[in-house]
Amino acid sequence: MQSLYSIAALAAAASASLADMKLEFFGTEPAEDYYGSDLPDVNVDDFYEKTFDNLVDHYNMQDDRTYKQRYWINDEYFNKGDKKGPIFIYICGEYRCSVQDTRLYPFMLGATYNARLLVLEHRFYGDSQPFDDWSLENLAYLSSQQALSDLAYFLGAMKKEHDSEVLVIGGSYPGA
Repeated sequence: MQSLYSIAALAAAASASLADMKLEFFGTEPAEDYYGSDLPDVNVDDFYEKTFDNLVDHYNMQDDRTYKQRYWINDEYFNKGDKKGPIFIYICGEYRCSVQDTRLYPFMLGATYNARLLVLEHRFYGDSQPFDDWSLENLAYLSSQQALSDLAYFLGAMKKEHDSEVLVIGGSYPGA
């Protein structure tokens, strides 16, 4: 069963007295030097861009059209040794998505738990375009319901590869 944890809870835990807390999120101990301020350095260049065939319409089972949804993946810290890490996924919102060096803190936390690090671009933004044009007919597929279903469908595929717990991260609209 998929578990979702709040990034706010992790951030609060990270700023508390970590040495006394002995955190064990996701069934694993954090990396050895985690307690204190020694979070791993996560490099933007370790993320590589891929695409995923997502459904244009998640609510019409007779519609089998797909589009290429862009995402980035970093497995630099995932499954080190015998431990199986969680999935940390950052959801981009109403903008052209990229892995930004100013938004790496959640991934630094994820790296301490040997997480697979993902970034997912929102439909109709950047290169994740279900259609060639933005006609009113096509914009009917631009909705928060379709976007949440994109995320669920994408995570379902990622969990088939590695059945891991998931932490979803986003700010503003995608974090709501």
